[in-house]
Amino acid sequence: MAAGELGPVAPGEGASTEALLARGLSMGPEEVAQHVSNVMNNVGGDPVAQASAIRAEEARLSQRSNSASRASEADPSNQEARIAADNAFKDLTDFHNGPVAKLKNDWHKTGKGLQGEMPVDLSTFNGLREAFLKENGKSPDAKLEPAMRDMAKKVSDAAVADKNAMLALSNEIKKQSAMRKLPSADEVRNRIREQIGIGPCPT
Repeated sequence: MAAGELGPVAPGEGASTEALLARGLSMGPEEVAQHVSNVMNNVGGDPVAQASAIRAEEARLSQRSNSASRASEADPSNQEARIAADNAFKDLTDFHNGPVAKLKNDWHKTGKGLQGEMPVDLSTFNGLREAFLKENGKSPDAKLEPAMRDMAKKVSDAAVADKNAMLALSNEIKKQSAMRKLPSADEVRNRIREQIGIGPCPT
């Protein structure tokens, strides 16, 4: 990493800021510019290489901004040095608001899509095996199969019973509603008028 030569990043292991910076600093200006352009134009490519390039360019602009600021502060009467310091900070700000923000947003959206867990159907044997795999990082032992199949059946039966109970409740509500005569709009209006003491609507 000190030489800026990084191997492929294994999925799930990520890359540290130092590693990204080291890789980016090993790139030439043209390669950095190309990666930055690809990010800004949604061209695609190696996201780790792009992050490395943007980190390196960010570091370069930050160092230039600080150097220009020190030069200006050392000679407050030098208007050109002050303008150079302001311009250097503006370049850094533009880069933060452009490529850095774009890269962070892209990574945020990708990470957000991978957050949480996909729902697992625990009413099936394979669903229970999937849940075990996600929890333990390996498939369940074959000796657990009978118990897991039994559990899957119990969950499935309970789900069916719950569905049937909800359907029966819905049907009963519809049945009771059909037996009751709902008042008409005019009847509702007249009832309200009577309650507030102004009598029924004139016919």
